[in-house]
Amino acid sequence: MNADSPEVLARMRDGIARVPSLARQVSQRVPTAVGLEDLVGYGNEAVVTAARTFDPGRGVPFGAWATLRIRGAMLDGVRAWSRGERSWLRNVRAQEASDAVEEAYLEDHASGRSVDQADHRLSDCLTGLATAMAVSLAASEEPSAEDRMLHEEFVESVRAAVNGLPDNERRLVEAFHYEGQTLEEAAREQGLSKSWGSRLHARAIERIAAALTPCGGAKGLPIK
Repeated sequence: MNADSPEVLARMRDGIARVPSLARQVSQRVPTAVGLEDLVGYGNEAVVTAARTFDPGRGVPFGAWATLRIRGAMLDGVRAWSRGERSWLRNVRAQEASDAVEEAYLEDHASGRSVDQADHRLSDCLTGLATAMAVSLAASEEPSAEDRMLHEEFVESVRAAVNGLPDNERRLVEAFHYEGQTLEEAAREQGLSKSWGSRLHARAIERIAAALTPCGGAKGLPIK
């Protein structure tokens, strides 16, 4: 087997340094039975793959890209550990939804934009991250009795926004947020790569955010 290049080894060192703090973040959202050491193990495995498959030509910084790969591997590991604990699964799915939006915006930013455009997209991204998490929670969370009426109103608003999406976006959102599929599975169902599925999901989330905000109006990603 060929030895890794100095560039790959440098990326591995960078990634390994990120794993402990990401493991601590994820551990706050998952069952206590999933130990910190397990999360670190999932993350370390992801670092090796991320370092070897990273493509600098895409224009996305390795650190940001690796963080998503590491956290995604940890969430995948937790999901495989147990699929029956709904109380924490909704938190895992909310983080996955947020990460999917962040990845799409990273790639969009890397495509080359002016400073003003980049600032505008950052604002859209922050709105998108919050909306993605809210949609996942609205699809799965069981509110307390005192919050039930407000929650039901929010769920109805989200559902109406989802129903108003173009068919391909609506189907992707329903499969990912409501039916428990991974984004890759939901994208594959429509004949899309995970990358394009991520971008389609981000556009759908922008539309939902605009529908839920009175002044609305985030501009969509360039989906072909």
